[in-house]
Amino acid sequence: MLKRTRTTAAVAAGAIAFGALAATPVMAAPAAAPEGMKTWSDEARGVVTGYNGIAVRARPSLNSEKIGRYGRSHIANIVCKVAGQDVAGNGIWFKVRKHDDPSRHGFIAARYVKNVDYVPYCEHHRWGGGDGTWGY
Repeated sequence: MLKRTRTTAAVAAGAIAFGALAATPVMAAPAAAPEGMKTWSDEARGVVTGYNGIAVRARPSLNSEKIGRYGRSHIANIVCKVAGQDVAGNGIWFKVRKHDDPSRHGFIAARYVKNVDYVPYCEHHRWGGGDGTWGY
């Protein structure tokens, strides 16, 4: 009886080990990105998670003028992040670029955006000081 138990345990352990090896993915060398495809060095992306979408603002503040709107699940082009007004416990805002006019920028509260890529801080990312301006 003891021999059967040992044999069963050995077979089970071998099956588990073989299964772990068989389930290990094989990593292939990354292929070069096709012409025009986004790579990690381009602007970051973020998916809007707010139930009713999110307002695009002129400055990183809820008191700032609304200059646009993104709907839920919209994929935004994020230029960088800045420290701004706290929104539901999160004081980070993403500086975004308009799809149809890349020269125009706005800000969206990071609280309602899931960044897909790494988002660096903007070069000047803090409150400008007593004059009430934002450093960006």
